[in-house]
Amino acid sequence: MSKVNRSGKHETRAQDYVVNKILCVFTLAFLLILGLVSVSRMMSRATSFVGAFKAMPYLTAGFALLTVACVVWAIIAKVKGVDTSYRLITGKHLAFVFGFAALCAFLLWQVFTKGMLTFLYVMIPAVAVLYIIFYTYPRDFFAVAATSGIGALAVWMISAIRNIGMYPAVLLAAVILAIAALVLCVVFTAKAQKNGGKLFGALVFDSTALYPLLYATYALVAAAIIAAFVLGYAALYFAAFGLVAYLVIVGIYYTVRQI
Repeated sequence: MSKVNRSGKHETRAQDYVVNKILCVFTLAFLLILGLVSVSRMMSRATSFVGAFKAMPYLTAGFALLTVACVVWAIIAKVKGVDTSYRLITGKHLAFVFGFAALCAFLLWQVFTKGMLTFLYVMIPAVAVLYIIFYTYPRDFFAVAATSGIGALAVWMISAIRNIGMYPAVLLAAVILAIAALVLCVVFTAKAQKNGGKLFGALVFDSTALYPLLYATYALVAAAIIAAFVLGYAALYFAAFGLVAYLVIVGIYYTVRQI
């Protein structure tokens, strides 16, 4: 087989692998949503509410144990030099799946309310969409999407905590943590820009990365978080949905840019 044919076959296989991974992610997201629907129905009935709540710690522990087992599987495979290229069912992949499921169960265990269900209904598809963006768009747009999406969720959570008015320390800690994360993003982005897109020796952004847009995104998310902290639910729709609208506009721009 010629080098050209081998290269073409390798590229086709790589593309098929990415498509299959994306399909698997959407399937898993759909299954998690179905699980949330079942939990919602159990929450709506007094006879099953307590049972569903008591099941959450066991689900969390079960998924956590599966995560650990898959991590061990992945480590053993790496030590033995097993080639997992283009394989969908690997210890690494399953560790992420069970770890994410454990996170969802843990959040419901800690806050067993309809509000948390709504949060998870939004978070699960958002993570799936970010996964697609990671594999199909430039890394700078992924950074914009991840920052805007996580920022919108942070605004939602901060507004909800402030609206309760019972946990000022938790509210302040959430805001400080969010702002600190944005500061780190600015520092890492500046470092990558200075090093030609490389961060810690790995290429993060290509030569066409729009660094001004990244910095503008960080500033916009910081402003939305501060608005949520000061105004609470009064700023929720303008801040959170404003970030989502901003992300859609930027996504359209990047899509047109790639054509």
